Amino acid sequence: MLRMTMIAVLIFLSCASDTRKSGDAAAPPTAAGLFARDRIATGLNERDAAFTPDGRMFYYTVQHGNAGTIVFTEKTGSGWSEPEVAPFSGRFSDVEPFITPDGSRFYFASNRPLDGSDTPKDYDIWFMQWKDGCWSDPENPGLPVNTENNEFFPTLTRDNTLIFTGKRDGQRDEDIFRSRWTGDKFDVPEKMDAAVNSPGEEFNAMISPDDSVLIFTAWGRKDFGGGDLYISFRQPDGTWHAAMNMGPAVNSPALDYCPALSPDGKALFFTSRRASDPDRTKQAQTYSDLVAEHNNPQNGNSDIYWISASVIDSLKQTL
Repeated sequence: MLRMTMIAVLIFLSCASDTRKSGDAAAPPTAAGLFARDRIATGLNERDAAFTPDGRMFYYTVQHGNAGTIVFTEKTGSGWSEPEVAPFSGRFSDVEPFITPDGSRFYFASNRPLDGSDTPKDYDIWFMQWKDGCWSDPENPGLPVNTENNEFFPTLTRDNTLIFTGKRDGQRDEDIFRSRWTGDKFDVPEKMDAAVNSPGEEFNAMISPDDSVLIFTAWGRKDFGGGDLYISFRQPDGTWHAAMNMGPAVNSPALDYCPALSPDGKALFFTSRRASDPDRTKQAQTYSDLVAEHNNPQNGNSDIYWISASVIDSLKQTL
């Protein structure tokens, strides 16, 4: 079992009013901004976002090349703590953490082997269960969710309907799939229809806990940049409205991806590769200046952003 103290995960700690030391704020911004600058948003390649239900623990991925490592940080009275590698991660490539709304399961995607060897495999969806104050060892649910192809970005509704992305039947591009929990296993995944999926690529699909909002990234559409976030709303008859681009409040000329909601539903998190141009009008750059630019967020690597979830309500009102 992977031991994590109850204090670190479940106890609600008092929070000082000034959380700006970690780049955080009391409420999500109305315009997209970096999340926890200089603590979580750094010069590293950071992506994904997952909270424990009490909002005290934050998990995300630090990626280097094609390999990812899941790390976590704890919210304390003085801000977010120094990030640490999660106990189950750090050897194989682990990405895209997700914690169920009730906190009972922790899902992620990983290329770790099934046979206990040192040889990575394709990416599968894995999960851990919260038992006796700790997370269990990672389990692979197997077929029909996982196949010989890659499966990515698991998110679940409150009734344990699983949304993930992957390829089936020789597909060239990823699509979005749903798999219903039958009580002891996941049912055969169903590919979502043309209101969401297209002939192009859809990936990093997030479902809201009440199964009413789907947000995902798509390539090859009429985008603002190199891949944008799209949103679809479930209609009263159970079908999904044609997905719409989330617009410039969220999307940029760079790749925008990896959506997630805060546990209280008030903040939308996402990842972006948008970069800022340094001000070089005042003096010539020194080598130390270049190093500082590289070590800061918005250097072209991925950063985690957040924005008020009111942007979702605004888009729904346009239907």
